[in-house]
Amino acid sequence: MYVTAQAVNQVLRGTGARLQRISDLLLSIVFPPRCASCRSFMPIPSRDLLCLDCKKGISLLQGPMCTRCGRPFVSPTGPDHLCKTCIESPPPFQVARSIFLFDHTIRDLLHRLKYSGDTYAAKALVWLARQELKGLGPYLWPFEGLILPVPMFKDRLRKRGFNQALVLASGIFDRKDVSPWLLVKTRSTPSQTGLSLQERRRNVKGAFTAHVDGIKGKDILIFDDVFTTGATVTAAAMAVKRAGAKKVLVLTLARTPEP
Repeated sequence: MYVTAQAVNQVLRGTGARLQRISDLLLSIVFPPRCASCRSFMPIPSRDLLCLDCKKGISLLQGPMCTRCGRPFVSPTGPDHLCKTCIESPPPFQVARSIFLFDHTIRDLLHRLKYSGDTYAAKALVWLARQELKGLGPYLWPFEGLILPVPMFKDRLRKRGFNQALVLASGIFDRKDVSPWLLVKTRSTPSQTGLSLQERRRNVKGAFTAHVDGIKGKDILIFDDVFTTGATVTAAAMAVKRAGAKKVLVLTLARTPEP
C-alpha cells in the first residue's frame, strides 16, 4: 500500500482548514467580535460584521426608478422609465445607480468612516456592497473599464487624511481598475450640506478636470459615496465627457431618500 501525492494534499488541506477554524475561534474568544455599526458584541464564532438588528436597518435601492439617473419614483408599483428631469435635461452620464438607501445603518457606517476614519466601518461597507454588485444590472456589472473615485480638493484631503470614495472603490472593485489620478478637483468648494439643487450645481460647476490621455475613448465609471441631488457626480461626469470618454456611468454606495 502506498499513499499518493493527491491524497497527502487532501489531508493537508483538510488539516489546514481545521486549524484555521480553531484559530478563528480562539481569536474570537480573545477579541470578541463586535457589530461595525452599533458596537454590540456578536455571537462566537461569527463571520458577520453586523448584528441582526443593524442588518434590518439596511435598505436596498429598488425600483421603480428612472432608467437613467436612478431616481426612485414615489409609487411603489409600475415599470422603470425616464423621469421628467432626464427627459428635459439629459445628464452627461448614460446610467447612474446606487446600491443602498442612505439611512439607518448605512448612514451610521459612512459617518463613522468619513468623520472618524473608522476602518472597521469601511470594511463592513465594502463587505455589504460586494454582496449586491450582481444586482446592479448589465449596465454596471460586470464593468470593464476604468473606475474613477470622485476626488477631494487637496486642502480637504490633507485635513481628513483620506478620500472615502477612493477607500470604498479600492475595496469594492479590483484595485488595478481604480484610477485615482485621472479625475482631479481643481478648486475648493463649500460643503453641499443645506444647499438647494441649484446652489449645489453652481457650487461644483467647473470644479473638476480630467486627463484626456488616460480617458479618451474609454468606458468610465465614476464612483462616490452618496448621491444626494447628483450635482457632484454630474459635474464630474461633464469633466470626464469633455476629456473624450466613450461611455460615462455613475455608481454611488448610497442615495438619500426622496423628501
